[in-house]
Amino acid sequence: MDLREAASHFNISAQAMAEFTRKHLDEINIDGVHVIKIQGRWAYDGEAIRIIENMKKLPAAIMTDSEHLGEIYDNDNDNKDLLLIVDSLQTKLTATMAELTQTALSLVETERRNSNQQAELGTLRERVRAQAEQISKLKESEERLKKKALDALQYQADLKAERSQLQEKLNRERNRSWWQRIFSRD
Repeated sequence: MDLREAASHFNISAQAMAEFTRKHLDEINIDGVHVIKIQGRWAYDGEAIRIIENMKKLPAAIMTDSEHLGEIYDNDNDNKDLLLIVDSLQTKLTATMAELTQTALSLVETERRNSNQQAELGTLRERVRAQAEQISKLKESEERLKKKALDALQYQADLKAERSQLQEKLNRERNRSWWQRIFSRD
């Protein structure tokens, strides 16, 4: 689901949805990558919508950010260590979520490259198939030309043999005497 669809689902403007997403990205993606910004566009999965719906039901003090946790715990000095631990954990969580987002983006980019490579591979296979067909046709043409060349050589050999026979006959005729030429019945 894109930003406009998500905004429409919650009956708010796309700008308000984008701002809400930026503010609460860590809370939405707390247990995985449910909202991601790819090439400048927000993408939401079904779990992100469910989490946002649940967040709408929470009190505003819990929903905004850790400043409200600080206000809650500032009154109790014993819980300052707990607040530091929570802040530390939130920082680590934010860093981890950033790493996960980066990993997800890398996976998307890798998948895109893989798709491009698959397309190139398909194109190369098609070219190889076309070249194999051309080679096959060329071999067939070569065989036909060889056959024609052999036929032509055989024809020339036959003509040469016939010419040789005629030349021999002509020579025999020339070597005969004039009276044998006149009276012979050949």
